[in-house]
Parts: sequence; structure tokens; C-alpha cells
Amino acid sequence: MRFPSLEGKTCIVTGATSGLGRACAEQLAELGARLELVCRSPHKAEQARSEIVASTGNSAVGVVIADFESQDAIRAAAKELLDRCERIDLLLNNAGVTLRTRETTTDGIETVFAVNHLAAFLLTNLLAERIADTEGARIVCVASDAHKFGGGIDFDDVQLEHGFRWTRAYGRSKGANILFTRELARRLEGSGVAVHSLHPGFVRSNLGAGDELGRIVTKLLSPFAMSARRAARDVVDICTRPEFGESSGGYYYKARPRQAASWTRDDDSAKRLWALSEKLVGLDSPLDAHSTNRRTGTPSDRTVRIEVSPGMTLAGDAWGDPAAQPVVLLHGGGQTRHAWSGTGRALAEAGWYAMAFDLRGHGDSSWSADGRYGPDRFADDVAALSRQLPAPAILVGASLGGVASLMAVARTDQKCARALVLVDIATHMEPEGVDRIVAFMTEEPDGFPTLEHAADAVARYNHNRPRPKDVSGLAKNLRQGDDGRWRWHWDPRFLHGKEEVRATGPEREMELETAARKLTLPTLLVRGKQSDVLSEEGAQRFLALAPDTEYADISGAGHMVAGDRNDAFSGAVLDFLRRRELGPERA
Repeated sequence: MRFPSLEGKTCIVTGATSGLGRACAEQLAELGARLELVCRSPHKAEQARSEIVASTGNSAVGVVIADFESQDAIRAAAKELLDRCERIDLLLNNAGVTLRTRETTTDGIETVFAVNHLAAFLLTNLLAERIADTEGARIVCVASDAHKFGGGIDFDDVQLEHGFRWTRAYGRSKGANILFTRELARRLEGSGVAVHSLHPGFVRSNLGAGDELGRIVTKLLSPFAMSARRAARDVVDICTRPEFGESSGGYYYKARPRQAASWTRDDDSAKRLWALSEKLVGLDSPLDAHSTNRRTGTPSDRTVRIEVSPGMTLAGDAWGDPAAQPVVLLHGGGQTRHAWSGTGRALAEAGWYAMAFDLRGHGDSSWSADGRYGPDRFADDVAALSRQLPAPAILVGASLGGVASLMAVARTDQKCARALVLVDIATHMEPEGVDRIVAFMTEEPDGFPTLEHAADAVARYNHNRPRPKDVSGLAKNLRQGDDGRWRWHWDPRFLHGKEEVRATGPEREMELETAARKLTLPTLLVRGKQSDVLSEEGAQRFLALAPDTEYADISGAGHMVAGDRNDAFSGAVLDFLRRRELGPERA
């Protein structure tokens, strides 16, 4: 069976230095995935990484070191993964251990239960928001039919302080994997994340190799075991095939449904285990389909959709507390809302309620029914959006989003906003710089064969910046068609009216100048020092029109295009909001 391509997708595999985890990682790399291997031994991890790169030709393989016997190490690994991964398409919880005698971790928890269940529970919870952020994501837990020898979980002695036997400890931990997956699937219902567990079969591996008896048993039974590569094909089936993304909560063997023991199918036990696990790892924020759509620890929805006119709905992401001062982040032409995700999180962490929206015709927002796009329509959308918010927002607009914001402020007599931030846009844009953007946006009308080719196009435009080694983040800015080619995530008709998109004609410039003269709102103009769209002269012309405007010139930043992130401007925005006392409380 031919597996689907994983180009542009990020997969995390735990326990990936040998055996089943290593074989799964290698097959995922062969399919084009960007990989993060979570491993205990730095030496073995680097060896596995090097060998996977050599055998597959896929250099997008990273390593995160974590000893799953330590909850602090798991938390550090989760932070590192979140820092590295803009998206998580797959979390494969594979790491496991079996011990002949009872031991405890540095956290004082029985080791087999801690490593095989609690580690996966904690890591999954810490990564859940980013996973739910990723369309079509999956969480797969490697359990085992050995759970049938566990005899059920004794909640009065879950750590087997009495009557420890290695078969019971291992079997119960694998049953815990199934119960965890069952409850996780229930909590994530409606989030778009598919969750499954599986029995991989009797696989040749290093499990149990930590003591002499384990090594002897493994050697004696090895001739009867299937190869790790053969077992991995079934695991990768669950991880990649489309049909397994259409359901959740299953238990499988060889990619076919399998009935687990009755005690692992009890919903009350699954809920009880979840509550106990939260206590043992110190989690105090419940995970469910709503919480995965919001920043951890806040009550705000992560995904929002607002209808601004009949048939026109803008899609957005939100971070922070809805009771706080709202900040609306609007991207440049050809970008999507994801360009502002880093700034959105930074604002929320500082106490503001941040929302980043796709403009019409971009990302997940509606397309214009008549195929027409222009600053007037974008401005009307911003004004309509603002009217539906609980309080006047601080509008932060980059490029086209800034033009739309300035026009919306003028057309509503400044009632739609509490403050205005214009990012690398003003009343006068340099024609040559605008032409270069339009040339970039129209460079590949038939799409790119791979994400690497799209990254090359961005690198040619941003020739002063290093080309990123990891191109998976670009997948949020493109869509892959049935022909396998990647196209920028906007309505192709957006560029048909190129003069409208440029927003640079004399009449438009006059309208923007009139709007600037009337500004009485607290206003910040932010320029990228390397920008060829907003020159220093153009910035000064704006400041002469609106003399109360504050100005920030960001070193190392240029104009933003598709695939760019606008994080370089976050500090200037936050400093302005604090300096002018624009929240985080509402006015």
C-alpha cells in the first residue's frame, strides 16, 4: 500500500533510538515528514538521527533529549518542541519500559507506570494546543495486548506497592494507554484531532533489555517475533491513512479494529485514571475540545469566526482572556493570520486579548463571490468586524491589513478602534517595492511542486535573510491541490485586479492622507529598516500628516510576504501599548 506524502508535516516520535520507534521514525522520514525524535540517550539519539538522514535522504530530523522518568525533563522537552514546531501533525507515543523488580522515579512514582503511561499523558497534554492547532492532526499511542495480563487497574494500589510482578506492571501500564486514549478521544471530540491506540504485535526490540533476565527472554523469543520494520508499517498506517483521521478512540492491530479487554473499555475507569494522572503530574487545567482551542490557562476560544457581511465570514485565532482589552491583528496581502501567531501569544501572555484574522480571500476566510478584492472591501470588513467586538479594539495592521485599518478608522470617525498600529505601511508606498511584491506573488501561478520550492521563492525575495532549514511552517500559508502542487493560500482572483491590490494610485493616496490628517487616536507607525515598500521618506511624510504618531524603525526587518512571520514587530507593539497604557484592562 502506498502511504500518503507527509511533506510539510511535523511528526514527533518518542522512544525512537531503536526497535519499533526507530523503524516508525525512518518510515515517516521516507514519506517526507519533518521529524522530532524524543529520546533518553544523547549518544543513541544522535546516532539514530544520523542513520535516518543517511538512509532516507531527509535531513529534517531533529532530536530532543528527555528522560521519561523525570516530569521536569518531560516539561522541558515539551517547551523545546513548542519552540521548534509551529505545527504538530502527529504525536506518536511509543516510549516504554519493562522492569523485573519494582523501582521508583525521581518523582517517587513506580517507574513502569510513570514511563509507559504518565509520560505520554503529560507530554500529550503539554502539546495538545499546538496539536489541535494543526488541521488533521493525530495522536497515536502504542499500547499492547499485554494489557490482558494486567488484570485491571487497582486504584487503591495503582503503583503496585503490594504484590509487584513485572507482567502485571507492564500489562496495567499498557491498559492505561488504552484508557488514556479512550478518554482523550472523548475530550477532544469536535476538535479535529484523531486519537488512537494500537497493539503492534510481538516485535523484536530492546524492550526488557535493561536486566539479564530480560535479555535472555528477548534472545530466546526473538525468532518468533516480527521485524520492527514490518510492525512499523501497520503503525504508520494508523498515523497517516486518511480513513483513520475520520474516527477517534479506536484500538487496532495490523490496522484493523481489535477488541481490548473489558476493563479498558470502561468510561468511568478512563475518567478516574485521567483525574488520578492529572494529580500525579500536577496538571490543573482540564483538557477538552474547548480548551485545545485556547491558550493554556485562559478561558478564550482559540478559533473564532465572525460574519462581517452576508456570505463573508472571517476566520481567526484568539489568545488570552476575552474580558481583557482586545487587539486585532491583520496580516499583509498574500499572508495569512498565522503570520501574527507569535505576536498573538506574546500579547496574551502580557494580559491582552489578541485575535488574528484572515482577510477575505485569504487562509480560511470566505472568498468574494464576485472575485473582486480591493482596499475598500477590506476596510469595510475591518469596520464590520470591529462593530461585533465587545469593546473598541486596538487595530494592528501589516501592509494591506494596515491600509484597511487606516481606512476603516477614517470611515467610522475613529469609533471602531481604541488605537492604531500600522506595520510597514503608510500613505505613500514605494512603487518599485510594491511591484516586487506583486512579482513575487504572481511568480508561480500553477503552484510549487514542493514546499522546498516555495521556500526558495521566499528566500529569493528576502535575499538578505537566511533561508530557514525547516520549511514545514510554510504549509500554513499554502494549500496542496489534488495535483500535489502547493499554491499560496489565497483566492487566485485576488491578484486579477493588481492595481487594486497595489493601493498606490493618486486617489487612494489622497484618501489615506486625509485619513492620516484626521487621526486623533493613539497611533504607532512601525517600519522595517530594510523595507523597500515603506521608505524613511515615506514614514516621515506620514509623521508630518499625523504629528502625534509614535515611530519605531526595526533593525533587521523588511517588508512581509507570504510565508513570513511578523514576530519582529512584537516588541514595538507591546512597548507602545504599555507606554500609552492601552490595557490590558479595557477602557
